[in-house]
Amino acid sequence: MNILTGEKLYDLKAVGKRIREIRGDYTLEDFGFLADRTSKAAVYNWENGKSLPNKERLKIIALLGKTTVEWVLYGNIDEYISSLFLVNSKPYASIKDLYIKLGHEKLFDMYEMAMPDIKQSIIDKVVEKARLSNWSYSDTHHITDSFLIVADSLLKRNRYIDNLPPNIKELLSAIEQQKLTDDELDSLLTTIRSYFKN
Repeated sequence: MNILTGEKLYDLKAVGKRIREIRGDYTLEDFGFLADRTSKAAVYNWENGKSLPNKERLKIIALLGKTTVEWVLYGNIDEYISSLFLVNSKPYASIKDLYIKLGHEKLFDMYEMAMPDIKQSIIDKVVEKARLSNWSYSDTHHITDSFLIVADSLLKRNRYIDNLPPNIKELLSAIEQQKLTDDELDSLLTTIRSYFKN
């Protein structure tokens, strides 16, 4: 059972940027008036990630932007997933705290020490899984579970790669650039293993 469903897993600064995008050419004062007669200081605070509009104002802002409250809070689903696993973000800290309590501290330590391209590869695979599974913002538990599986697999694989001779690393790098699916990669590795057994 994952308890992240009710978490407020949004980044206030990113919410502020989306509100600023919706405001467009309106002045702070005019936008505040449209958003349920609020002050320009409140709009300024929203846009700078210092506070969040209440539920009613979020609905109005979403209507003004011809979008959804979810988009105002989280961005598109790809942005949402990326924000969940951006080290040092508030959503990441919430997820990490929960999963450390569940015994996954080593995995998060390895993830944080991984190279940026490895982290991005993990995020990309989770985004791909979310798209294929048609997950939405409310499926955070599925998204985080997928992250754990993908991160564990890729980080373990990379630990083994680090111990390989340089010429083998170069070969694996060339193979990786071919963007093979996991099934194609498994098939290739099986072929290589059988070659070395003979």
